[in-house]
Amino acid sequence: MQAGKLRHRVTFKSPSTGQDEIGQPIDTWTPMDPIWADVRFPSGLESVRAGTVAVFKRASIQVRHRTDLAENMRVEFDGVDYEVKSIAPDPTNARYLSVVAEAVQ
Repeated sequence: MQAGKLRHRVTFKSPSTGQDEIGQPIDTWTPMDPIWADVRFPSGLESVRAGTVAVFKRASIQVRHRTDLAENMRVEFDGVDYEVKSIAPDPTNARYLSVVAEAVQ
């Protein structure tokens, strides 16, 4: 992949615990610094759950290789949060990671 193809800005978020206004613990997401990525949407998936059709928006995200990403994170792109489903080295270039993520419902 050429560096010029990393044309989208994404922000990975790690899970953390915070407090609400009355001091109760709440789960939050702490954003990391935005990075450049190549974001693609290969296809939509449909599934029937409890008699209704659910549509899943899945993204394939290519980023430069880094060690601070994990599968329990989320990634924000274009105002939408996606749950990271898997992270693997790009099979064509070890300097990049392939991240599969699914839109948070």
